[in-house]
Amino acid sequence: MTTQKTGLPMPMGKWCHCASIPCRDSPMAPSSSSTPRLLVVDDHAVHRLCARVIFQYTWPGCVVEEANSLHWARAFLAERHYDLMLLDLQLPDGFGLELLQTPTRRERWISPRPRIPAVAMTSERTPDHLLACHRAGLDVLLDKPLQAEPLVHAVQPLLEFPPRLPSAAEAMMQASPEISHDVSSRRSAPSAHLCHHLPPRCG
Repeated sequence: MTTQKTGLPMPMGKWCHCASIPCRDSPMAPSSSSTPRLLVVDDHAVHRLCARVIFQYTWPGCVVEEANSLHWARAFLAERHYDLMLLDLQLPDGFGLELLQTPTRRERWISPRPRIPAVAMTSERTPDHLLACHRAGLDVLLDKPLQAEPLVHAVQPLLEFPPRLPSAAEAMMQASPEISHDVSSRRSAPSAHLCHHLPPRCG
């Protein structure tokens, strides 16, 4: 099976690099029964790399695509179906939760699509953040820096794909020098709230 590598130009000369996309897949077609398609939205390349490594090791064969801004995340969401979205709350061109806004009736008519499960990452957990996440319909809020076990435990109930053991993904990530060194240098004091499952939004 052939694949194509895509790179979309960002404003001001920046680039957003995407995963290899199987050519046989139509843009809005759901993923196959054994391979999920995931979208990672974060402006930090290391955070996107960590998420990609964890996802691809835990769900072998999955397609992971990356966007470093709201602009390109919206472009990808308009063209492709995703089984889950992992997003940063703070992005250069806005608030990550904007991606969860309910589309207008006209938008639903033009491009109908089911709701995408969403997990967000943040380095600042405040009551205002939690309230905004709940109102936006976010499923889970994770603390940064990313750790394999909390991420896999958060994502697993939202996907219909059996994962490998999260401890194995954690060990694999720590065994990658280019990832473990940068993550450990960013790691702050242990947080008591690595993963916050938000209640379903009513109404």
